[in-house]
Amino acid sequence: MPAFASILAAPVALQLVDRRCLRSLHDVKRDGLEPFAAKATDFEVTVSRNERIAQRRRWLRRTLKAQMVNEGIGFYSDLLVSQDGAGTGKASIAAGDAFVLGDSTTDQGMYQDTNDAAYLLDVLGPNTPHATLDRIDLVVARVRDTYYGDGENTMKLEAITGTPAGSPSPPALPGSALFLAQLLVRHTPNTQILTADITDKRPVAGRGRILLGKATANGVATMTLSPIAQNFEKLTLILYGKTDAAGSGNVVRATLNGDSAVGNYDSYAYRINTSTVAVVGETYGTQLPVVGAMEGVGGLASVPGIIVVEFPGYAGTNFHKIFSGFGNHQDSAVAGGFSSDRVEGRWRSTAPITSILLTQIGGNFINAVALLYGE
Repeated sequence: MPAFASILAAPVALQLVDRRCLRSLHDVKRDGLEPFAAKATDFEVTVSRNERIAQRRRWLRRTLKAQMVNEGIGFYSDLLVSQDGAGTGKASIAAGDAFVLGDSTTDQGMYQDTNDAAYLLDVLGPNTPHATLDRIDLVVARVRDTYYGDGENTMKLEAITGTPAGSPSPPALPGSALFLAQLLVRHTPNTQILTADITDKRPVAGRGRILLGKATANGVATMTLSPIAQNFEKLTLILYGKTDAAGSGNVVRATLNGDSAVGNYDSYAYRINTSTVAVVGETYGTQLPVVGAMEGVGGLASVPGIIVVEFPGYAGTNFHKIFSGFGNHQDSAVAGGFSSDRVEGRWRSTAPITSILLTQIGGNFINAVALLYGE
């Protein structure tokens, strides 16, 4: 898409009207809850053509909505809310892109903006903790647009303050806002936003299969995929690499949401090659579930193993979480050298899956990569 500024004359800088084209913008103002601000060179138009340009932006927002399907962050690491390293009453928001669906009217469309550096959002300064009661706050990226009756043209990173209570509930999500995180604000003498009190709520924008996370491991036995966006129907885990364990077909087990109680899992795995069909493991409440096997030092040196596992309905709360997967590894370059694995399993919980810990049993991962997709 060409830069619109190159075809317009007599420049007058605009704010959010400019960013309705699909360009990345820069710079969050650093004093409190200020809007994302466009550099003047990003987009310029003549005053007499403002309405025509605004109409064009509205068409582009509707086009973006059709392309993205749902609002969210642009990449799985974008706009992650975390504890301020200095241990203050501020929350740190990572750099990244936001795609926010305007909902003042049914055809308002999608807005896009970029936070180009980590930003500290002051949560407790403007709204100090209650003396005796906790509250729940929200962190959002919020759009305001004068064309639809708002008082300004901005996109802001904001904290939506909840009501202190003995059993606090989150406040309502405002209109035209992307939900980034939920914060538990503890009563005094608390003066910090802590990691343990931050719940990630970021959806990932897009359609089809979207990369939600990536982990790598070399010389260690575990890797973790977390946090996991909750706005998709199914997770697909792809793991490939080797292990330094002796032999081949070395088992990889999973822990969901940090639940290491073996009594909460069932799994079944079997292996097929040209000569045998063998049960790798069948457990009911006695071990962590097998999700596949990786090639060890007993196999071909330059050939990795691969594991593919699907978790349907991972974000729901009606059913126990189930998974099904397959994989293969090659022990040798002669007949019978390939082995294929099939796995099935269940986590006895109705909680949404928010993290997956993978553990190589009997050794360490070697140049292993785990990719997590949502669709």
